[in-house]
Amino acid sequence: MSHLLVTNDFPPKLGGIQSYLWELWRRLDPQSFTVLTTPYEGADAWDAEQPFRVVRTAQKVLLPTPSLARRIDALAVETGAGLVVLDPALPVGLLGPRLATPYGLVLHGAEVTVPGRLPGSRALLGRVLRGASEIVAAGGYPAAEGERAAGRSLPVTVVPPGVDPERFRPLVFNVKTPNSFPTFLVDGAVAGTWRAERTSGKATLRLEAFEPLPRSVRSELREEAERLVRFVEPDATSFAVRA
Repeated sequence: MSHLLVTNDFPPKLGGIQSYLWELWRRLDPQSFTVLTTPYEGADAWDAEQPFRVVRTAQKVLLPTPSLARRIDALAVETGAGLVVLDPALPVGLLGPRLATPYGLVLHGAEVTVPGRLPGSRALLGRVLRGASEIVAAGGYPAAEGERAAGRSLPVTVVPPGVDPERFRPLVFNVKTPNSFPTFLVDGAVAGTWRAERTSGKATLRLEAFEPLPRSVRSELREEAERLVRFVEPDATSFAVRA
């Protein structure tokens, strides 16, 4: 059965959720699904390299509006999708009960835990969860929180993030002494390390990204780094950033 993935978070945008979805969906038959997601710098080139179809909206954020529901229904009919997978459960998941096609959800954590503990949002979340025919949870914790919010068991498949700790541990943790390297985040995920160096009166902040970063991210990162090097080495006479 083919399906349609609808999400705010998909590559080339960087982040933990984006990586999780990419690692799952790139392993599927590319003819079995279509992705509906938001625009991002470099998306045209990235999409062209994929063996599956990616449809980008004009809106930068997908919200549970009637117009988006209509677009999802139309795209599901066009692609012959028998299931619409919505990510995240809130707010995009609110569209689920309105769709003409059965829907599933992807649960990551905070988007379930926080609303699930507030009376008003818990009722909305519970309705969305109980109506889903399939749920993918990124671990036992979001699965348990989802069932807690729904007030009953759910059709959950737990798929933990596939992270190779041996690859990243030496990049973040000093294996010789009991401390870790300073890191920087991109869209909430650890994306690299930084270190400050001092030669006489010159202070240099060196950035080492784990993976290549988009130009817009590099620009914002450099601006932050220029402020950071002045903060950590306030008595230096000159400053530089190297990436």
